[in-house]
Amino acid sequence: MKKLVIALAFLFLATPAMALDIGSVTIASGLTAVSAGHAYSPVSINVSGLEGYFALRGLIAGDGTAKVEFWTSADGVTYREPQGATDIVSGFTKTSGPASDGEFFKQFNPDFCKYLKIVITETGGVSTITPTITLIKR
Repeated sequence: MKKLVIALAFLFLATPAMALDIGSVTIASGLTAVSAGHAYSPVSINVSGLEGYFALRGLIAGDGTAKVEFWTSADGVTYREPQGATDIVSGFTKTSGPASDGEFFKQFNPDFCKYLKIVITETGGVSTITPTITLIKR
């Protein structure tokens, strides 16, 4: 009986905790076109209690050019791009990315904050983009 209890305790402790702690949030589902020169930031994410590991997986379709950045907030109402922040991706098109297919996967490190927004902007000013973006967080 003692061996069974030890074996079960080991099995519980050996379960990868990281896999249980990773979550995702759909930022854009590919159904919303971002008009030429406009920004889209539909989801506010409460990041309290997270360890600060973030990545975006995305696909940009359409004939426009995308910029994806993060904005932070302390109160969940007023969001601003942090001073000195770097865009997650910029100048990104349907033929950008490692396989030239409009897909990206990029880790980023936002400033310490309570709330986070992912802002998607069409920067070409002429055409639209249709983004599909998922935030992965831990």
